[in-house]
Amino acid sequence: KFLRTIKGIEVIVIFTEIGSSKTRINFRSSGKVDVAKLAHRFSGGGHQRASGCTLDKNVEKSKQIIMKEMKGLV
Repeated sequence: KFLRTIKGIEVIVIFTEIGSSKTRINFRSSGKVDVAKLAHRFSGGGHQRASGCTLDKNVEKSKQIIMKEMKGLV
């Protein structure tokens, strides 16, 4: 919750490496961006302000993929 209170932050993305080839991604939003739409693009789920997904990629590749997708949302 604390990260969402930082002024000027619209979306927070947390990447958690699971082994060497899987990454869990958690999205949090201040409410202006519907992060559930982003999670659904990767077979994830959640709500407008809190959602997540898992990618069968290492953390670096996952970051590249997610950041590319986010450019159209923010």
